[in-house]
Amino acid sequence: MDLYIDKENVDSFISLREHPLYGDCLKTMQKQLNIYFNFPKEELAKNDGLLAWFKFFTSGVGKNNKQIFNEIIFPERALKSNTYTTFTKEQLSSIYLISDEKTEVLKEKGAVLIGHPGEEIEIFNQVFLFQEDYKFDKKLRIGSAEFNKWTDLMSFSSAVSDVLFFDPYILSVPESIDDNFIPFLQALLAKSRCKINLVLYVNLDQVNIEYTDISARVRKGVEAVTGIKPNFTLVKVRDQRGVDSSAEHDRTVFTNYIRVYSGDTFNYFKANGSKLTKGREVHFSSYGDSDNHNLALELIKDIQDNLDKLPPEIAEGDKKSNFLIFK
Repeated sequence: MDLYIDKENVDSFISLREHPLYGDCLKTMQKQLNIYFNFPKEELAKNDGLLAWFKFFTSGVGKNNKQIFNEIIFPERALKSNTYTTFTKEQLSSIYLISDEKTEVLKEKGAVLIGHPGEEIEIFNQVFLFQEDYKFDKKLRIGSAEFNKWTDLMSFSSAVSDVLFFDPYILSVPESIDDNFIPFLQALLAKSRCKINLVLYVNLDQVNIEYTDISARVRKGVEAVTGIKPNFTLVKVRDQRGVDSSAEHDRTVFTNYIRVYSGDTFNYFKANGSKLTKGREVHFSSYGDSDNHNLALELIKDIQDNLDKLPPEIAEGDKKSNFLIFK
């Protein structure tokens, strides 16, 4: 994952070195992220404190992590509320520590992870899944005091522009959709106020609801949180046993900064709130860890390979995604 950082934010971050999380944030920058400094390298020579910090920083950088001084700052200034709409998929999963009078305008959209000077630690703690520690994974026991309803997961939501949802059976029981799929989406999107691209990838033989019905429910449910109706695409793939199949068997959700894993299903709760699944845990995985991010990118590649070899009619709806290309 990449971090774009302005000089003012570097100065601000250095000033926070007494914060308990400072060392963990620095280690993340050194070991897990590619850093794009939004100022020329010559600026280091003009500031003894900045130069000393940079020498210390680079002494602990991992061998595969890049440090690049941008000749042209990114994103382009002045920021706009829709600046993120021009981003590549890599940039939509990047962190932005930016000093611009319009930073808050873009931040309010909740599409990308962005902070102005003074918010560096706060942004990194989101990457740590709000655990205030150098941790990039969080497992919750289903039905526990920590997680016994979908709104409990709002605590771990991050910036989102896209959701790719994989569960072959999520549409097999239509009456469970409003108790599980929709509120789960709403929890994931709790911080987003932008137009979401949602792709739902399911087993064709396990769909017991018409596209028009699920589309209406999804659009209404997402709009209730973000204020904007989403783009929604339903991909239905037949599971051909014994042959090379494009069906997905894993239950997992991909968003810009977080991946969520489950066991046998994402249908966790009954209408009365009691536990439905026999599964034990849900697992949140942050892309702040480079291995987590690489696995997420491999998932996207595998799904794209599937879409490229399948007929276009497997997909219904808007067919819009920043991470997948539809025929």
